[in-house]
Parts: sequence; C-alpha cells; structure tokens
Amino acid sequence: MTTPERSALSRAWADFQGSPARWTTVLKLALLRLLPVVGDLALLGCAFSWACEGARGSCAPLHRKIVRPGVMETGFNVYLTSLICLAASALLAVLAGSVMADLGIPVVYAAVMAVLVVFGCPFVSIIYLRVALCGRVRPALNVARAGEMLATPGKTAGALAAWWGSMGVAAAMCAALVSALVAALVLNAVSAMSSLPGGFFASQPDLVIAMGLFAAVAPFVPVALIAGFGMLVVTTAARIVAARALGYWVRSFEPRLWPELAGAPGDADVFGDAPAQHEEGEAR
Repeated sequence: MTTPERSALSRAWADFQGSPARWTTVLKLALLRLLPVVGDLALLGCAFSWACEGARGSCAPLHRKIVRPGVMETGFNVYLTSLICLAASALLAVLAGSVMADLGIPVVYAAVMAVLVVFGCPFVSIIYLRVALCGRVRPALNVARAGEMLATPGKTAGALAAWWGSMGVAAAMCAALVSALVAALVLNAVSAMSSLPGGFFASQPDLVIAMGLFAAVAPFVPVALIAGFGMLVVTTAARIVAARALGYWVRSFEPRLWPELAGAPGDADVFGDAPAQHEEGEAR
C-alpha cells in the first residue's frame, strides 16, 4: 500500500516544527519588524531563502542565523519586487474602482477585489520566489510565466492551500484578537461611564465621554502592545511557513530547467536532492 504524497503545506509545517531554533528565529524577526524596512528585508530574506531551499530539494530546518551570506540580498530583491507589485496592484484597484463606480455596481467591485486578494497574494508570492531563485529582479519578473504556473491544471489549488493554509489561519487569529480587544475596550468604557452619578452625564456629557474613554483606554495600552507584538510573531511564523510551502509547490515545475536561472548566482551547485544539514554545521 503506497503512502499518499504529503501536501506542500504539510511538508512546510513539518519542517518548521522540526527546526530546533524556529521560535528563536521568529522572535528575532518579529523584533526586527518593529524597524521600518529593515524588518521587512530580514523577514523576506529569511522566508524566501528557506523557500528556495525547498524548491531546490533541501529539507533542512530553518536557519538559526538571520544575518548570513545571501539573505539580505534576497530580501532586498524581493522587497524591491514587492514595491513594484504594490504599485501595480494599487493602480489596478483604482482603475477597477473607477469602472465599477461609473457602472454603479459596488457589490461586483467588492467581489472582484475579494477574488483578486485570494488569487493575487499567492500570485505575487510566486513572483517573489522566482526572484529569490534567480537572484535578480528583471529576469524573474515575468508576470505571464507566474500566471501560467498558477493557472496550471491541478496546481492552482495547491498554490492557494500553500499560501492561505498558514496566512489565512494567522489572519483569522489576528482578527479574533483585535475583535476581542475592541469588545473589551467598549465594555470597559460603558462600565466606567455608567459608574458615574446619574445627573453627571446630563450636565457634562463631553467630560463624561472623555473620562470614560480615558478609563477604558489607559489599562489597555500595555495589553494592546503585548497583543500587537503577539500578532507580529504569529504573522512572521505564518509568512515563513507559507513561503516554504510555495517553495515545495514550485519544485514540481523543475526550476533547475528555467532559462532565466542561467547564470544565476550559484545556479550550478544549489540544486540537488540531498538535504543540507546546516544546523549541524552551525553547531560545530
């Protein structure tokens, strides 16, 4: 009896779970994300470098070190690509919004935007991974080729699952946490205002509202800061797992045969089936 092949997401999650330094790396990246741009470079570099290893056939665990050769270069290339994709997405959203506004069908616009988000996030991440694999932006920034990969029969569902399997869970967790904080904040404000004397609100409503908001917000500041950092940790881990899963998904397209990889940095040596046990090397 043959064992069914595991999905890209399950393999990525298993690799993450099997990485001894996973939470140390995630916490360091989450702290770096408090710094604008620098944190994005580090996260994108680490996530897509590890994704490239999966695409090349390695099942090595997540690296313990963040700053190492090639990571920040990969992060810079992917970050530059993300700015290009962001500008193109914003232009597309504005054009679609203008058309839908002229037609007077906002419901259709909302549906179109939802579809674009669902398919667009994995799509741009495939572009990021192609850039990371090639080591250069221009040769890999091939929108048509990335679209063909995503639209390949039998592959679309795998790409969606690879990306949204972790990012969707992280988004749901963050939304639930924010909703709970907002609900607790509102209840605390109502409780603070209701504890005041009955005629006080009628005589000074603005003061009562201000006092209620202050009494509600002040105790929640440290809680909100902790919750905010917790969301950074969750989304960082999810981004790493999602990138790794897409790396396994891209592996079936045999990136070693891509013409745009000709002359890429180290392209002759990076592909192989034997896992690289870099954690052991670091320990030594």
